[in-house]
Amino acid sequence: MQYIKYSNIILIHFLYHISLYALPILILYIRNDVEVTYTQAGLLWTATTITSTLLSLGVGPLADYNKTSRYALIYGSITVMTGALYWISKSNSFYELVYGFIVMGLGAAGFHPPAMAIITDMFESAKGKALSLNINVGMIGTAISPLIITVLITESRGWRNASVTLATYIMGIVVLALLLDIALSRGGTYIAIEEQEIVQKSETKPQTKNETENGSLNGYSFILTPLILIPLVLISLRSSFFRTASFFTALLYKDYLNLSEERASIATAIVIGFGSLFTILGGTLSDMYKPSKVILISTLGTFFGTMGLVLIISNATLPLFSALYFMMIASYYLATPATSALLADRVRPEQRGKVFGALFSIGQSLSMLTPAIFGFIKDQYNIATAFGFMLTLAFLALLFARYIYITDPMYEKTN
Repeated sequence: MQYIKYSNIILIHFLYHISLYALPILILYIRNDVEVTYTQAGLLWTATTITSTLLSLGVGPLADYNKTSRYALIYGSITVMTGALYWISKSNSFYELVYGFIVMGLGAAGFHPPAMAIITDMFESAKGKALSLNINVGMIGTAISPLIITVLITESRGWRNASVTLATYIMGIVVLALLLDIALSRGGTYIAIEEQEIVQKSETKPQTKNETENGSLNGYSFILTPLILIPLVLISLRSSFFRTASFFTALLYKDYLNLSEERASIATAIVIGFGSLFTILGGTLSDMYKPSKVILISTLGTFFGTMGLVLIISNATLPLFSALYFMMIASYYLATPATSALLADRVRPEQRGKVFGALFSIGQSLSMLTPAIFGFIKDQYNIATAFGFMLTLAFLALLFARYIYITDPMYEKTN
């Protein structure tokens, strides 16, 4: 019955992405009531990212502490995120919006480290596929979130009512999922899983004194080794692309390609929605081949997609802009499960909460700044210069991906 818990995690991930990525579309409509420049929009997204990034590292040890804490973090995370939507609905100034975006980051910090630790423990021999399905469903939430919030804004007659309605629906679904989880747990549905975990723990090789002193279980020193730190730097470069591109997609379609708010939301959903399908392919390839190979191919796609945008941005048409933007987004999705599988393979199961906490802290560090920097460059210079900044990051990511590929050790997977 572990698939029921797995399904609940996927459901929460889906709702997580709907909540988080409703924000870029809300900004389109918020600008009608509250003046928000590109720089300020970037600062709002940066506020969310900084909060979630700084807190994620601390969530890792909690996720490793015990199984109960992992599920408490997951359900608590989505609850706080719905609270952020309520707060944003009441905001009447840029600074009030900042507080709402910070609360959203507070909630977002609690989901990924415990969820990914649970999934990699559940599906040890098929981490890539299990992670890719989870990621893909979450990204589908990212893709349809623009459509959902646009429909709610139309039906609710305003972005404020839409924010409240979305938060209410999400919270209702979360409560039902939690009640189901509690009911099944009390009924003994998960006894087999608990017994399996006890067997796995008894079969795990005991840690020696030297291993403990070196921080293999009790500290974070293993994260600072090149085996883990270099992939985290690459992930940070990659995340800077996705977080920046996904937030500004709708704004660029409206302001640069002159689409209406509704059509900009639809175009955003199409580009991100189809791009998200590449997570399934990436997870499958990650299990078939070395994750480092998938990461290299993906980073090449991001680099060439970004280069194309820089070259055509001054005379871009809707189809050409969308195709290159799609290439940049889809390439990111392709390697998302591969990067997670790579890190999971390089640490012990007992360390996965910490390493996934590092993934969403160190691995998101650059994305704390890039939305604000991109928005500032767009306001002070032009859109071509802003994408030139992204191309520089893409080139650096390609260098790191190449290094990881040619130095990938023949390590033995932990059983």
